[in-house]
Amino acid sequence: MTGALDPARLEALTQAAHAAGELPQQARAALALSLHLEQRSDLTGALDAAQRALALARACPDLPLLGECLIALRRLHEALGRVSDAETCRAELCDLAAQAYAPLALALAPDPTLRRLLWAAI
Repeated sequence: MTGALDPARLEALTQAAHAAGELPQQARAALALSLHLEQRSDLTGALDAAQRALALARACPDLPLLGECLIALRRLHEALGRVSDAETCRAELCDLAAQAYAPLALALAPDPTLRRLLWAAI
């Protein structure tokens, strides 16, 4: 096993999560798809999937998941040169870290090497 994403399996898991009404699992599946598309250099598709993941994460009380979606969106916006959108994600991450989920502050670290390691971990 190579650890590569199997799109057919991801689609089956997405459908099962949808049928069960599992919003966190649907959000995780959309986030996994986003990361997969990003690795394949489909940044527009990755952005669409990450935005879906964020919308689903907002609908459930999973703050770490919400943070993961914002981190992915920020990275994609930066890669696409959308500085204003990336800053909007950063500001929301800062607010979330300050008010509800402090570990997200690590993702905002000024050290780019640390930030890359943290982004790679999600």
